[in-house]
Amino acid sequence: MPGAARVLAGVVVTLGVGGVAGGVCVWLLRLAALAAGERPDAGTTGMLVAVVTFVAALLPGAVATALGRRRTGRALLAAGSVVVATAGAAAQDWQRLSVLSPVALGVTVALYGGLLAVVVGAAAATDWLADAAVRPVGR
Repeated sequence: MPGAARVLAGVVVTLGVGGVAGGVCVWLLRLAALAAGERPDAGTTGMLVAVVTFVAALLPGAVATALGRRRTGRALLAAGSVVVATAGAAAQDWQRLSVLSPVALGVTVALYGGLLAVVVGAAAATDWLADAAVRPVGR
């Protein structure tokens, strides 16, 4: 498979996984806001920011994996996951957690654990799909 087709495969995989992961994260953040007794405020702009963040973080690793650089791709995907998780943690208002009831706090912590699982799952799915997209059939 030519190099340009491999790069295109990496980009397509990243757009798909980044779109789904960004949407799931916005949905989980809305649930966390509801659990905290707040009004969810992530609208279309919030969804767009989440998707763009995922795509930007996963794209280098997906392209490297599609080009056959598995170790480099995995390292870049891991670094991208750290960037997404750090950006997500920095964007949160952690002071509001101190006033939550124990049940609401438990639900919120579980939802943030789900966000971390989405970040790790997006990196793993991108790695697998980028490799599968360029692998010869039957291999």
